[in-house]
Amino acid sequence: MINKYMIVALTVILCISFMSASYSRDNEYKPMVVLAGSVTNTMWPITDVPMMERSALLARDLGVDVFQTYTPWITFEPNAPGELDWTETDKLDAICRKTGLKWQAFIMFNPFYATPKWYRNSGEDVPHRCVEHNKDCDIRSIWTPGLEKHIERVLSAMINRYQNRPELESIMFGVSGDFGESLYPAGAAGWWSEKYHNHGGFWCAEEPAVKSFCNWLQKNYKTAAALNRSWGTSYTDINDVRFELPNEDMSDVRWLDQAEWYRGEMTNWCETWFKIARKYARPDLPLYLCTGGGDSVLVGFDITGQARLCAKYGVYLRLTSEGSFYPVNFMGTRQLTTAAKLYGIHSGLEPANEVTERGISARIFGAAAAGCNHIHYYEGQLASFRTVEQIPSRTKEWLREKDHLLQKDPYVNVAAFYPRIDALCKRQMDTVSINRYNGLRDYIDFDIVDDNLAKDGKLDRYRYILLGPCETMDRKAHSQLLRWVREGGILIASEQESFRVWSQFSAVPLRNVRPLTSKAENWAKFVVDMPSKLIISPGQPSSAYDLTGSWSHSEGKFRWGGKDAGMLITVDPTKDYKFTYKGGVPKGGSVFVNGEEIGTMEGGEGNEHTWNFDIPKSLLKKGTNMQIDFRMKPLDSASDPRDLCIYPEELTFETADGSPNIEFPVVKAIEIDREKLSSSIRVMGRGCIITMPEIELTHNQYAMVINSVLKEMLPVNAPAISIPDGRADGLFAACRGDEVLVYNSGEETITTDLIISKNSELDRYHSAVGQKIEVKELAPDHIESYKLLIAESK
Repeated sequence: MINKYMIVALTVILCISFMSASYSRDNEYKPMVVLAGSVTNTMWPITDVPMMERSALLARDLGVDVFQTYTPWITFEPNAPGELDWTETDKLDAICRKTGLKWQAFIMFNPFYATPKWYRNSGEDVPHRCVEHNKDCDIRSIWTPGLEKHIERVLSAMINRYQNRPELESIMFGVSGDFGESLYPAGAAGWWSEKYHNHGGFWCAEEPAVKSFCNWLQKNYKTAAALNRSWGTSYTDINDVRFELPNEDMSDVRWLDQAEWYRGEMTNWCETWFKIARKYARPDLPLYLCTGGGDSVLVGFDITGQARLCAKYGVYLRLTSEGSFYPVNFMGTRQLTTAAKLYGIHSGLEPANEVTERGISARIFGAAAAGCNHIHYYEGQLASFRTVEQIPSRTKEWLREKDHLLQKDPYVNVAAFYPRIDALCKRQMDTVSINRYNGLRDYIDFDIVDDNLAKDGKLDRYRYILLGPCETMDRKAHSQLLRWVREGGILIASEQESFRVWSQFSAVPLRNVRPLTSKAENWAKFVVDMPSKLIISPGQPSSAYDLTGSWSHSEGKFRWGGKDAGMLITVDPTKDYKFTYKGGVPKGGSVFVNGEEIGTMEGGEGNEHTWNFDIPKSLLKKGTNMQIDFRMKPLDSASDPRDLCIYPEELTFETADGSPNIEFPVVKAIEIDREKLSSSIRVMGRGCIITMPEIELTHNQYAMVINSVLKEMLPVNAPAISIPDGRADGLFAACRGDEVLVYNSGEETITTDLIISKNSELDRYHSAVGQKIEVKELAPDHIESYKLLIAESK
């Protein structure tokens, strides 16, 4: 007979067994590879070997594993083809051998500073030429005939010389781009104050590119007649076709073909490098691909396409897109780390610009939460390696949190869908449609998937997928998404009046099918106290949720905004508003509210300018959202590749009637009508589709609705999502490996309880046992780890 004491004993034994299983995994987790970037960037030739040795010892003592060094073509073959010079790389190899550090060779051929003069004068050189102006850029074209033979000669010699020396940790490919990324020219004006024609745009007007495009069309369409039927054009010869800039008059099919070709050619160029390297590199020598930015047609970046290719050749991915604020970093990197995870490849993160002291821990948490295998910091961000000195505050921050850099698999069962084909049809050049998920990460952890991952059958680890406005999807992706729902997935999708699927090169490329969702009643309402005065300081991390379009990292009180910089805020639609801009505007331009111009700002030097605007309530169109857009000319900067258009310190919105002052919109409650919600559900097999009504919601309000539905309101028999936080408080939690990792990104110390409900699903393969995690006095910028009790799902 079992008595209560036996039950207690069994319970204790069971808990201990789970905890023992978790603790036993500790020794299995490898540390992430830590790289200090470009330490020799301006040091070729290495003239002070003892200083470099001291620098390497400092880095090693701080926990850095690898010096990443720019090793451009001109370093290997400065004088003539075949005359290889190993002087400088031998010096570096010897320094690492003596100090116990390792080095990563970042090999580049295409950027202007990487190319030897003898090649420029050889008659072989072909620069990229833009479609917009028909002007050349001083970056080698990826279509340059014969360039691959030079790459093979140098890369094979370098591999054969160093790959069996333990000091060489890895090789990273700098296949193109302004700084070696797998991208087309993206707007950098060059290093060392040299200028050349460069901008965000389309770089395929050079003759070899035109020929490649026509050959691709010939291969897939065979005849001009077939091409015309698909595109709605009237060409008599395929060789007359030229890549054209996207516009509304261009058929969707033509633009989809052009965009996929343009991105696909960059992916093919990566494969050329991979094939060469795999001929000579031993299988266990790590090979990396350097890339940057978001999934963008303009720069030729196909995140999932390049991740799929890396998986084929066993190449790691490095994304150079991070700043210092975790929520912004998350939105800019999670699509790539998701693709890397689902395709089974290693990935890592590198900053795109300066990292603040607070950004050190933010980046550590970001890499850990995403399941990365490496992380990269530049000179001066952890310590000054060039002067061989610690930077007390930064070094202390690094040493306090670096032990969290372990390679552990994250558990995530929610994914946001980026509809890349739909975005192309809407002439979006990048991931604008992902913006609706800004702010959601503060409530729940989620991944970002797209048409490529769906059609490759990579959705099965998720239980919930969120889909915003979408009218077009890849046919295979659509089929796989429906299969995923029938097998138990829950799709929460926006209303759709019509829906199409795309089958490239088929007789009917775009075909109408049944929409995934239908019209739904508004089942989510907010009780909100509207602000009469709202002050936004774009430089403050907390303001990042309000920003839309292109913004750079925070610079104290300020933040640079690009050509499409804007913000979305909540206001009272019955009030007239006054808008005050304080800050810098170098060149000037126009300001728009909900698409209507309200005035201009003249450019001027300095950052202490002030402009005032009136915003009548008629522009609010009875909605609670105000979209502000700044359309300014960029500052022409030779040393900074960004679009530097506005530099605001403070943006103030206040009602004209002097009503009681509420400084921020306060959401008092969310009201969800369960009956209306139930009528918005379409059951399919073991899963269902829930229609999300397209109502005006700010990013934070959308996040609150999704959080409420997933956590409490699901009207179907589905496993609960594990939401260890579920509040917009600047506290971020990630379940990974044997732990819950918690990070305080806010300004105040946090004490709270995180409840993981029993049998909640971590992903399709793992369930939580159930536990309460007590977070006690977690200081700002601190990370803490708590043991996670898990069980394998059936």
